[in-house]
Amino acid sequence: MSQEKRLHVRLDEGLLNAAQQFAEDAGISMNQLVRGLLHWVVEDGRPGREPFLNDDGELVEREQAGCFWVGLPQSDSLPKAERERIARKMGISVGDMKGRSGYVNVVMDYSERRAVRRDPFIDLSLQEQQKKK
Repeated sequence: MSQEKRLHVRLDEGLLNAAQQFAEDAGISMNQLVRGLLHWVVEDGRPGREPFLNDDGELVEREQAGCFWVGLPQSDSLPKAERERIARKMGISVGDMKGRSGYVNVVMDYSERRAVRRDPFIDLSLQEQQKKK
């Protein structure tokens, strides 16, 4: 059995109060909330990457320091080993992954751009258009 460690996190009072209320509304403890979120991000997160829609409208990803996102890119854009890992996790065959659309649960951007991402595709599309000018 692994030994549990403590994690000290500084939060502003408003965020802490909102998180405590969220946990209470969900009927869980703050510890369960934080552990669940961390488990989800570590398990399904894509660190150092950001999602974007390519010219064909497919959800793909690219490297971006300071970013991570949770979700799944268009399955055809993934390397074979990654498709196999995800298929095993989802309990489906690799063949069933073909053509599967991607999805985004959350994007966190702490890069030098300090982008605010309410809708990652709209914001990224605007950024891409500005780069092309």
